[in-house]
Amino acid sequence: MVDRARASNAPTSVAEVIARMRAIDAELEPSDGVAIFNRMYLRVTELIEQVIAGGSALPLSFVDPATMADLDVRFAGLWLEAYDADVSGHSVPTAWRPSGRCAASGSSRSGSSTRSQTRSP
Repeated sequence: MVDRARASNAPTSVAEVIARMRAIDAELEPSDGVAIFNRMYLRVTELIEQVIAGGSALPLSFVDPATMADLDVRFAGLWLEAYDADVSGHSVPTAWRPSGRCAASGSSRSGSSTRSQTRSP
């Protein structure tokens, strides 16, 4: 289901998640539905990183920053696995399919329409 070469390079820190999301952003057209979702997720992750580091202008803090960082990396891993599966032409977990269909119906991302049409609903 997931490209194992990419999975073995899965991010292990919030900084690595941010770097990977920025790389995805650079791969996609700005109006692509997946790019829009990824940018939103990237922004949230950047804010989490700032709060963990104590450098956020927001009046927030986490009781356990290490646990929050771990949660952020684990959950982001689900998104990155789904993205990699889609790019590789593999089945995308149900929860992540709407962002792929959105991109396929209104973007210029090459191959998205074809992959989306071959998926089961």
